[in-house]
Amino acid sequence: MLVVFDLDDTLIDTQKSLTAPLLRWILKEMENQGFHFSDFEKTLEQWYCLDKYALSAAHGFEEFAQIYAIPPFLQQFALEKLYHHSIFLSKALPKEEALDLLHDLSREHTLALVSKGIPQAQMKKMEAAGIEQDWFTHIHFDEGEGKKKIYLKILTELKRKAQNSLVCGDRIKSDLSPAKELGMKTVQIRSGRGLGNTGFKTHVDYTIVYLRELRDILHSLEKEKKL
Repeated sequence: MLVVFDLDDTLIDTQKSLTAPLLRWILKEMENQGFHFSDFEKTLEQWYCLDKYALSAAHGFEEFAQIYAIPPFLQQFALEKLYHHSIFLSKALPKEEALDLLHDLSREHTLALVSKGIPQAQMKKMEAAGIEQDWFTHIHFDEGEGKKKIYLKILTELKRKAQNSLVCGDRIKSDLSPAKELGMKTVQIRSGRGLGNTGFKTHVDYTIVYLRELRDILHSLEKEKKL
């Protein structure tokens, strides 16, 4: 079976290992530039919560900036660092059991990775987290074209049927809905932005909390194919 993975908050624990220290650093830099917060830790916690449940880092920061009346020049600084930073990429950690799962599944299934983001940054995260490129037959980075086109390209190149393929990601709207529209099976991991991400629940075939649960799902789907 073809199994397509998202990267951030699916295979990598982005929220804990990257987002949390980055937000703290940006907030500290804002203070260094003269914009002080009455309670730094409380402010940081509020931003972290807004970011966690927002559709994107930009959406979360926009709400945060309105609450605290962040001046435009600091808004520009923060957004730049949120999307174009390399400070903490080397700190990326894999999700629990991600490495063992990928190693095992790569022997039994065809794996692909489709991640939204800047290729160089995403590759650096993978390397830091110990995710080997050799585990995947296809690695693609969505820089704006949308994942549906990429999924279709992979299916076409591998000559695989959509109904015999599966996509695992945390966000319904950007990761899973495009796959469902093609007829692929979908698994939502309840993690990261997926906890607050809006989308059609009918586009989710399976929901998991831990990656290890994917083993049973794949085993069940393989049995169905043989019937």
